[in-house]
Amino acid sequence: MMFSAHSNSIDVCVKNCVVNQCMKASKKATPAICDNPCKIICDPLNNERYIVPRGNGGPIKRFCRAFSWICTA
Repeated sequence: MMFSAHSNSIDVCVKNCVVNQCMKASKKATPAICDNPCKIICDPLNNERYIVPRGNGGPIKRFCRAFSWICTA
């Protein structure tokens, strides 16, 4: 059985995004709410290829720029 390094990177990215970005961005955020936005951030082209995000601003600021509806809730 073979595992794709790309899909493993995406899984790690999503887990880190949920805990370190989304959950810190809003007091009302839950792991269920954060899962889909984090999948979009970690795999924006939906092709199982992890893209390293640009370095402008902190990770929470970048997350809130992309998903302001979570940060304002």
